[in-house]
Amino acid sequence: MTSEAPVADQSATHAPPADIGATMEAVNLERALIDFEIANARVIELTARLTEFGRDLLATRAELGLAKLRIAELEVVAAELATVKGSQAYRAARLLGNSRAKLLRR
Repeated sequence: MTSEAPVADQSATHAPPADIGATMEAVNLERALIDFEIANARVIELTARLTEFGRDLLATRAELGLAKLRIAELEVVAAELATVKGSQAYRAARLLGNSRAKLLRR
């Protein structure tokens, strides 16, 4: 009696080397596409942030320009006030006002 053990067909369970190469190429391509999508999403996100920072910079520069303009206006007003306070007419009016206030307090 000869007993022969059944031999499993290994060609069905293991892919031949040519199919392994094709499978590896497909896996590598899939991984490359995923990496590209991730990199592309990062570029889009960074571009959006850069654009937002650019808008913020323009708004800040506009605010700075308005602040500088307001400071210049206030410096002109301060110079005019200093001129008025330095005049003899202002000093005389102030002296009269102080004297009047002292008289009213008595």
